[in-house]
Amino acid sequence: MKRIFFSICLLSIVQLGFSQNQVIEKFYNKYMDKENVSDIHLEGFLLTMAAKFANNDGHNETDILTKITKLRVLLMEDQNMVDLADKKMLQKGLRQEQFEELMQIRDGKAKIDFMVRESEGKITNLLMLVDDKDSFILLSLEGNLSWKDIKNLNIDVEGGEHINKIPRA
Repeated sequence: MKRIFFSICLLSIVQLGFSQNQVIEKFYNKYMDKENVSDIHLEGFLLTMAAKFANNDGHNETDILTKITKLRVLLMEDQNMVDLADKKMLQKGLRQEQFEELMQIRDGKAKIDFMVRESEGKITNLLMLVDDKDSFILLSLEGNLSWKDIKNLNIDVEGGEHINKIPRA
């Protein structure tokens, strides 16, 4: 009986781990194949290569890049196709997946939301949503980062410049 109980607990924990970013994946999958939508997805080997190139260029970003396990950007440039119901569903789902709002910024007509998920004092997910009349950006960064890493983060992808709006303290 103890083995059965232990097996069920173990399977539940494994299932929880796989469903961690389910709401984000569902959102990406709904919009990534639409016309005028760009989807950038980097992980594994590509991030390792980026860290090596940064190291060869004499930059000090190598340590941060080695802590990032996945970077994904969904970009709608010519129009914002995300309807209000999907935005609300995404926000609700993120809260259910233990994301906390870090800050919200208004930049002109654009609304920029930063959300984080922490585990054991480390940031495991940083999410940036840029919602404008003519564009929408969802940037998702996964890894094992400290607050110092976030303050020193410099991502050279569309929308990455908004990360510089996080206070440097």
